[in-house]
Amino acid sequence: MRKIKSVIFIAVFLVVGVAWGQTITSLYSSHGIGEVSEVGLQQNFSMGNIGYGTPSLFGINLQNPSMLFYNPLSSFSVGLMGDFRTYDGQGISDNSNAVSLRYLAMAFPVVESRWATAFSLLPYSSVNYNSYSIDSLSNGVAAINQYQGNGGLSSLSWSNSIRLYKSLAIGIKSSFVFGTIEKDSRVQLAGEDIESTYVISYTEDATYKDIIFSLSISNKFKLANKSYLNVGAVYNLSGELNGELATGYERYSGSTLLQEVSFTTESAAFNLPRSIGAGLSYQIVNKLLIGADLDIKQWPESSESENANYNNAMSLSLGGELIPDIQSVSSYFKRARYRAGINYKELPYLVENTQINDFGINFGVALPVSGYSSIETAFKYGWRGTTDNGLTRESYFQVVLGATINDRWFIKRKYD
Repeated sequence: MRKIKSVIFIAVFLVVGVAWGQTITSLYSSHGIGEVSEVGLQQNFSMGNIGYGTPSLFGINLQNPSMLFYNPLSSFSVGLMGDFRTYDGQGISDNSNAVSLRYLAMAFPVVESRWATAFSLLPYSSVNYNSYSIDSLSNGVAAINQYQGNGGLSSLSWSNSIRLYKSLAIGIKSSFVFGTIEKDSRVQLAGEDIESTYVISYTEDATYKDIIFSLSISNKFKLANKSYLNVGAVYNLSGELNGELATGYERYSGSTLLQEVSFTTESAAFNLPRSIGAGLSYQIVNKLLIGADLDIKQWPESSESENANYNNAMSLSLGGELIPDIQSVSSYFKRARYRAGINYKELPYLVENTQINDFGINFGVALPVSGYSSIETAFKYGWRGTTDNGLTRESYFQVVLGATINDRWFIKRKYD
């Protein structure tokens, strides 16, 4: 069994090395720091991203770190996500595919049933877009505008859960956010009377390195034998992501460089929102879980990006998990964990004075392997945006493939 786990670890890191840096392609990732990623792991993703009030007996809860102590074992989780997306708008019909690292996390109890800690590496945001527009000028001249962006931010986090009294626990998470975002805007003049193509290119490279914090709390109330009501809340402190912004531009006539301005570097900051999330769930241990989450983000007025203004936004998630018979010896699939959920989310910016919303339907299954470990799959079908006001509607299908290894790693064995 130890050889099998070693092979899994090696395979995981090889795949992660290939997938790291690839991102979701979304036209709406052009705003600010891009598409902000969800914090939850595969069990949260498959239940509509619930997690604020949802304990996990054999998983890692990064959405509400105060619930980490519910898992008595040491855990290692990894997941990869495939994103398949189509775009529809005025004269637009396109699609894209991408594979990216969804999460990499490890958690273990420091003091059994009292203090647990976790380390995780997740994408914080991703930028990956390529769009263009054409403006007709006088005398048959057209201006072709092209916008490209790539990169993103990553989050390396340390989370801690401390049980204060009975089931009352608090959580503290500190995250080092880092990464580079590159954006390029080009204007090309073309027409019958223009002998050679004239192009102006403007480039921005933003690099961020900063630390952000969050606080959390949770409790559970016993209702009957093996049934509980769980509650939890998370507060993400507002602040700034500080870094550097390098800008420059070039002018071309055909393939001839007319002018190149060296990059100038200055300090940069992006204002983050104050976020408050709360959730509750009804649980029959190792049988049933039904939960709901509400999250509200309050953006500072100074958070603006190109033609989008940041607005306060909310998201609502509903989901659950069912285990037919965890002790079944006659049917392997009765021991599996079946999950489903829905998620409604307001994107935090108005584009062309239009609110952009995202709605998704999630489902998945965790297949048990080697005791309390599991191989997990999760799926989501969703859509966002609208074709009104010249905007683009995105439809997407996402697949998450993950593995969770649970064991007692730090106990000296007397027998092997």
